[in-house]
Amino acid sequence: MKLVSLVVLAFILQSNYSYSRCGSGLDLTLTSQKEVDEFLLNYCKEFDGHLRIKDNSDSLIRIVDLSPLLGLKSVYGILQISCNSLLNLHGLDSLESVGALLLHSNENLVNISSFTKLNYTFGDFWIAGNKRLKNLTEFSNLIQVDGYLMIQYNDSLNNIDALAKLKSTIGILIAGNNQLLNLNGINNILPNSIIDNPLNTHEIDINNNDILSVCSNNFICEVIKRTDLKFKIEDNNINCNSLDEISNNCLTSLEAFQVDKTISINPNPTFHQLTFELAKPEILYIYDSLGNMTDKISLNSGYHEIDISTKKQGLYFINFSNYKVVKIMKL
Repeated sequence: MKLVSLVVLAFILQSNYSYSRCGSGLDLTLTSQKEVDEFLLNYCKEFDGHLRIKDNSDSLIRIVDLSPLLGLKSVYGILQISCNSLLNLHGLDSLESVGALLLHSNENLVNISSFTKLNYTFGDFWIAGNKRLKNLTEFSNLIQVDGYLMIQYNDSLNNIDALAKLKSTIGILIAGNNQLLNLNGINNILPNSIIDNPLNTHEIDINNNDILSVCSNNFICEVIKRTDLKFKIEDNNINCNSLDEISNNCLTSLEAFQVDKTISINPNPTFHQLTFELAKPEILYIYDSLGNMTDKISLNSGYHEIDISTKKQGLYFINFSNYKVVKIMKL
C-alpha cells in the first residue's frame, strides 16, 4: 500500500512539474492572433524555450492583442516581440523573468502597458526601433540584467527614468534615441557590475543621441574611472560628446558643488528662462560646467524670472548666497 502511495505521489509531482514548465528546446514563433490566443492552452505559464511574437504580412490574421498571454510567468529563453500592429503589450503583466528581452521594430507601440513585475533578465535587455515609444515606465521594477542593456533608435523616447531600480548589467549601449535628454534612469547601476569583455568593442557605448546633454550621473561618473573598460561616447549633444566632456562635468558636479535638491527652479531643462521664488533676499551666481562664474545677480524676496536665452547650450549651476546649489540644463 505504501509503495502504491509513493508511486502515485511521484506521478503527481512529475505531472505538476511537467505542467508548470514546458517547451524545453523549442524556438516557437507566433505569427497570428489565433496562435497567441491558443498559446496558454497548448503550453504553460513557465516556458523553457524561445518565444517570438512577430508580424505576418496577412492583415487578416495580424497580431493585435496579447491579452490572452495574461498569466505567463516566465520565458527562460529569448522573448522577442516585433509587431507593427501592436499599440501596447498588455497581456505580459505577469512576467517576472525572461532569458533575454527583445522589443524591436514595433513601429506603432505607444505604451508598453505590461512588464510591471519583471525584475530579472538572464540575458540582454534590448529595446530598439520602436518609433513611437516615449518612455519605459512599466520597467520600474527591473533590478538585474545579466546581459547588455541596449536602447537604440527609439525616435520618441525622451527618458529612461523608470530604470532607476536597475542595479546591475554587464554593458550598456544607448544610441540613436533622438529625443533622449538625460541618463537619469541608469544612475543607480553599480559600476563594478560592468564586465570587461574582450570580444566586445566597447562596454559603455553612448552615441548619436541628438539632444542628450546630461550624462554626468553617479554611475557614469564612477564607471568612467575604470581603466579596464572601453568607452565610445560621441555624437551626442554638448557635455555628452566625449569622455573628456563627461569627466569635466563629473568633476564640477561631484566635487566642486554640493547640489541642493530642495530648491525648485523651473523649467529644468529650459530653453529661455528660469522661474523661482525666494523667501528672503539672495545673491544668485551662475556657473558654467567648468566652474567659471558667468553671472552675479542681487535679488529681493519674492517671485523671479531669469532670462538665460542668450547662453550656450549646456550644464549650469545656480549658486545662492546661502551656498545652496541647483543644477540646471540650458537646451
